[in-house]
Amino acid sequence: MSPRSPGIALMSMAPSRTTQGGDVTAVDQVPDTTGTQSAFADELRLRVEEATASLEAAEAMGDPLLAQIAAGDLADLHALAVRNDVDLP
Repeated sequence: MSPRSPGIALMSMAPSRTTQGGDVTAVDQVPDTTGTQSAFADELRLRVEEATASLEAAEAMGDPLLAQIAAGDLADLHALAVRNDVDLP
């Protein structure tokens, strides 16, 4: 992601086929999502690690409310991973 557009990942366009003259048109292009999906999965895994650490810290401090919030965050992240076919440890 560029610093000018936080939260927005742009996909590069890879040509899927060319017209008879060799020119590529917008209709002939398909999104290249390989790098985007990998970055999404990496970020999701990082957030799961952070949420797990927060949960463990909250439990160690004996703070049930903070532990409940961290457990909810972790459940949401796991649900997001399932919806996007991301394998988590």
